[in-house]
Amino acid sequence: MPDPNADDGTQKPIDPDAIVIPRDVERPAGEGGAEAAPADETPDYVFRLQVALTNFTAKNGRFMAGLAGAGLAGVLVWGLWNVWTERSAAAEFGAIAAIDYRMPKLCPAGSHEETGFCFSDENSRSLTGVAGDDLSDAGRKADLEEGARRFEAAAKDASGSAAVYGYLKAADAWRRAGNKDSQVAALKSAYAVGGGDMPGWTAGNAYATALIDAGKSDEALGVYRQLAGKTQGFYAQEALLTLASAQIDLGKNDDAKQTLTEFKTRFPAAPTDKANALEARAGGAPLEPPKPADGATPPAQPAPAGSAG
Repeated sequence: MPDPNADDGTQKPIDPDAIVIPRDVERPAGEGGAEAAPADETPDYVFRLQVALTNFTAKNGRFMAGLAGAGLAGVLVWGLWNVWTERSAAAEFGAIAAIDYRMPKLCPAGSHEETGFCFSDENSRSLTGVAGDDLSDAGRKADLEEGARRFEAAAKDASGSAAVYGYLKAADAWRRAGNKDSQVAALKSAYAVGGGDMPGWTAGNAYATALIDAGKSDEALGVYRQLAGKTQGFYAQEALLTLASAQIDLGKNDDAKQTLTEFKTRFPAAPTDKANALEARAGGAPLEPPKPADGATPPAQPAPAGSAG
């Protein structure tokens, strides 16, 4: 026997308005034969919403399934992308670490380097000599240069902070080999990559310092000015303060004062110790600390020496 409730394709969605009982319908009798109290004829909006959602799902089942599938596919792609980027970064840093492991050491076997000196591995307080490279040894110099070239090759194949790290290692290898031009070129490449505020500041500061050592002070000041504009927060503050310090070292005191005024205006809540010291070096009055907020009690000033309580 066919199921009378089966959907033969001619059934229509439920109309929520049809649920309300009309007033002219005879109501069941209550206890004792008395007519039952009239039912609340106020429409049940929650029930109507449930019916409407049921009808929408029934009509758009394929669309809803497709939407859910697209969402799951998006989550899958995002997860695979994260895994791939993490593994790529690990491989890039691993390649640089492998080169670094084979680089000539600054200290002889049985000792390690700390702050430019060699100390015994068995007794960390036992000084064994000054860390450094004997460039009169042609083989050692050739190894340093080959290591620098391999660092640069690894950096070119990497991206982001890994590329910055590779170029910085190459610059250090060129420095140890006594090739200052190649050192500056590697630092320039590291700065060009950027890689975010911290790697960008590290590379930019090293590049600007190398430019100053090479007698290219104006280019170095330009690098610090760029860093102040392209970084945020702490790194932008350090860029401005370092720029002012370099300007003072080069005798450009008026430019330094303008830089420090920019620092005060841009970062009014930043500590002013360094800025005050630089302002004094530039021959100007120390910067005033930020004024306390409305209603705040300013810090007490120390009493003059010799004053009675």
